Amino acid sequence: MHDIQKERIIKRFLQEISTYPPFSFSGHPLKKLSLYKELAQCLDALESTYGDLLDFTKAEEYQEQWDILVDVLQAGLNKTADSPHSLWAVDIQLMHRQAEMWRDHFILNALPQPDYYHRKTYYEAEIQSGDINLLIEKSRQTMIPIIRSFLPEESTFDPANHQDVEGVICALKEQREATVPNSPEAVTLQNQLTLMEDLDKINQLTAISIPAEPAGHLLYCTLTENAGGITRKISLISLASLHKQLNKLHNTKLKTPEDYIQERKNYRLGIEAILKLPKHGDIKEVQREALALNFSRILGLDTTRSSIITHDGNPALFIPFDDIKLLNEFAKGKTYKTGLGFFYSQTYENYSTINPVGSGLQFNMFIDDFGHSLGLFYLCSDTDGIGGYIQNKGLKNSRSLFIFDQVVMPKNKLGLDSRLSLQPVEFIMMHTRHGQGRNRSLIEDSSMASKFDSLMDLLSQENRLCKYVIRTANLHQRRIEWLEKELENASSPEENRRILEELTQIRELKEDALIIKNVIQERIKKIPAIFPQHDDQIDRIEILKTLILEKLLHNPILFTDTGRPYKHPWTYRHNNSVTEIEKKPEDQVFLITFNYTINPQMVEFLKRKGSHSIRLSSYRSLEISYDDLLALTETILYPEMEATLQYDQNYLDQEDLRQISEAYNGYNNKMIIEAIDRYLEIMADDTSPINEKTDMITGTLSTIKDHLNTSKNKGFASHVLKKLHFDIQLRLQRMIPPESMPEQLNSSFTAALKLDRIAEFNEVLIYAIMTGQWDSKTFLSFLKNCMTISAGATNHDEALQKSQEIADLAEKTVLQFNQTLLLQLIKKNKEAKLIDKNNELGKSTSEHIGTGTLFPEEGTLKITSIFLKGCQVLCTEPGDLSEKGINHFKNGL
Repeated sequence: MHDIQKERIIKRFLQEISTYPPFSFSGHPLKKLSLYKELAQCLDALESTYGDLLDFTKAEEYQEQWDILVDVLQAGLNKTADSPHSLWAVDIQLMHRQAEMWRDHFILNALPQPDYYHRKTYYEAEIQSGDINLLIEKSRQTMIPIIRSFLPEESTFDPANHQDVEGVICALKEQREATVPNSPEAVTLQNQLTLMEDLDKINQLTAISIPAEPAGHLLYCTLTENAGGITRKISLISLASLHKQLNKLHNTKLKTPEDYIQERKNYRLGIEAILKLPKHGDIKEVQREALALNFSRILGLDTTRSSIITHDGNPALFIPFDDIKLLNEFAKGKTYKTGLGFFYSQTYENYSTINPVGSGLQFNMFIDDFGHSLGLFYLCSDTDGIGGYIQNKGLKNSRSLFIFDQVVMPKNKLGLDSRLSLQPVEFIMMHTRHGQGRNRSLIEDSSMASKFDSLMDLLSQENRLCKYVIRTANLHQRRIEWLEKELENASSPEENRRILEELTQIRELKEDALIIKNVIQERIKKIPAIFPQHDDQIDRIEILKTLILEKLLHNPILFTDTGRPYKHPWTYRHNNSVTEIEKKPEDQVFLITFNYTINPQMVEFLKRKGSHSIRLSSYRSLEISYDDLLALTETILYPEMEATLQYDQNYLDQEDLRQISEAYNGYNNKMIIEAIDRYLEIMADDTSPINEKTDMITGTLSTIKDHLNTSKNKGFASHVLKKLHFDIQLRLQRMIPPESMPEQLNSSFTAALKLDRIAEFNEVLIYAIMTGQWDSKTFLSFLKNCMTISAGATNHDEALQKSQEIADLAEKTVLQFNQTLLLQLIKKNKEAKLIDKNNELGKSTSEHIGTGTLFPEEGTLKITSIFLKGCQVLCTEPGDLSEKGINHFKNGL
């Protein structure tokens, strides 16, 4: 803010707050007034921190903005009682506090409000008798001729009669059950049934007016369609959409049920909103969901639109649907059965992880981290926050978490641990499927930094969250007082009963709001208990880094036991937590103490990865330098988690592998390590020819994949396979002469890695090296296309498509390389014929799709190496195409 504006604001402010006689500046330069400098500094500080609230570009022009500024400034002034005033103290902290109160005021006012009793639904009789009934009749006119085509001629069916429609639906269901599933007859009956069910839905359309916030009404129609879940819901479609869809139906020429089904997507009535009613009649459930959704908004999360209203005398939650996809389209977990013994009734999923976009070695880089939501999930303590079918949350734009179906619980069901993860805490229930917080792993598999920030934000928002709940209770109290006055003047027993019922209801909601306020305060106050003890010298980032160190010492894993990748290194419940962190300035180190004995092998592991200062000072404490602690990341042990190739890393360090294997339970871990040892031995031999090394590469890949396919715990095999691919890339690059190294090789490797296609990328590079085409147009085009394809992926759905494009491109490029090599082989023996196994047609040709070492087998020279792509070479006289000759040819590349 420039000095001239400051002078104007201060002058006007002092004049306005002065009583008679008014403040006069005659003979007194403003800048020489007592505390002018301090007041000017306050304006600068307020502009810096609260520029969005106190918008100084409008403060002098708009009275509302000016009044807020005056209120904030006055809150921090100490002045004499005389007039004009003399300033004797300025307190910027009091000004900040007042500005924060105004910010809370605007934020809380912008939220959906809890006073549902002022917003009531009502059925629109006039619209029903006009627009809706006309649309229903027009739709019947289109549907009746089709329906009569499959009803008996003597039928007296009335499409407007609900019993007649229900009778046909029941009859069709019975006929369908008696047919062979998926048979033509069953399909025909299903088409007829769908048509009848749609007619039934149209017949029961009812116009309803939904109150909007802050004012007005929205016109919808109720739909007799199940919206899913155990909570009672009324499905809704907007009046505008109803007009659009049913007019399309009326204007479409249809003759048969098959015609109707084929065009149904154009006029189908879909659910666009719901009214959530009290579950099992418990009105508190509606309020708790409304509170939780507002907590989500206060915490800055992308949250469904909602409004608590009155429907049929009870609170209900109006929720318009958003353009999202359910989280279960992007994640998968282990399947479990419910029930006992042989009496399993249904299944559910747990321990879910985000789906990869390609072969399954790379974690999904196209779905944002969910850690920013941890504070909400902890605050609400809702064990069904994600749900047993991963159905209670969604993704916006196939990328970012979207919050809906969230409830704040009055009982503590989920606590926090030092992993910054949730853990069930409710006695007995914590061991049941409903009490364990199914699929919370999707939130927990987030970065420590984002989860830590979420909890810090929750701590900072405690006052605002509690203010909102108190506001809810206060609004209920005002309604109670108003109803009590109304009760005194009730004119009839019916009115008396109605008021008493509402009083009972609102008293219950007020009491529940106060309970929720107390429990969220209690939960927030428990957050610091999961952190190590420390003094004021330790700041937040040092606490976070200490928690990361604790996690690293628990030997994290990168893959589940089913072989699915975690987005971040994962640990199970920590059995050795940090108890205290202490700064030792004289040595520039931290002294960190644990509950129990520290694993010395993990300390050495960290040393190998760059934390050179770390050392054990006792069996349960260690020292680490300031710099090394602050440099720690969750992925420091695993260079294969980085998005780029690290030339200074040993991806297959044998000590690392043996330590990592201890984190995975697998009977074949030792055999996997032995296979890697053999691989390293051959690859380290400078005298081994290229073909021997490429054979070892492909053979080792095959061995690890065999272990992956046969092992019950697939985590270690998956982890080693990923490491192996990074090592292969490094070694293949070293086979290319430095002067011929393609400039785009590393960037294209990163592009393929992001789309989870490093296996395919490495295969192409192997072929390029085997055929000497690392600088060919074919290979350079492949590299460029990889980068172009990857750049086109911005979310999960696009990444799935682009990942497949890279896989297809890799296969096509390999075939081109095969053609180059095999053409040279065929030219050596003009009588060679190529047979494509895919169509079994033999022909003399220079076109080909396979390569590799050829061996005589009953007059056939068969391609047997990893480069086989579905073809054989047949030759009447092997001649120069002997095994020895081909190997000699390959070695000469």
